[in-house]
Amino acid sequence: MAAGFNAGFTDFAGGGYFLGGPKTLPGAVGAPILAQVRVWDTRFGATYEQARDSGGEFGFSNPFQVTPLVPLATPANLVGLQGFRLQAIPELSSVILAIFGTGIVFSRMWMRARRVASARSA
Repeated sequence: MAAGFNAGFTDFAGGGYFLGGPKTLPGAVGAPILAQVRVWDTRFGATYEQARDSGGEFGFSNPFQVTPLVPLATPANLVGLQGFRLQAIPELSSVILAIFGTGIVFSRMWMRARRVASARSA
């Protein structure tokens, strides 16, 4: 279930950091929860799904456990959060073009092999 805690990246120390600040999850104090960080290029959509489906770069962390603390306490550290890379789903036209191009290359190779075989038998 998405918690909806959106926070932009900072350019601190070369970038790649986000400062989300304290967040409140009603009814989750003291009970461990499984969390995941998701990132996306907001030029392609206001949500993770919109950006991913529109061809923008997106990424997600491994799931990690966090134990929410009592409100107004120091926020829990995101222990277990590992680095991850951004990715993009290629546009369908790119995939079709790659398949078409591969087909042309193989058909030319097949035709050349037939000509060589035909010349040898003649």
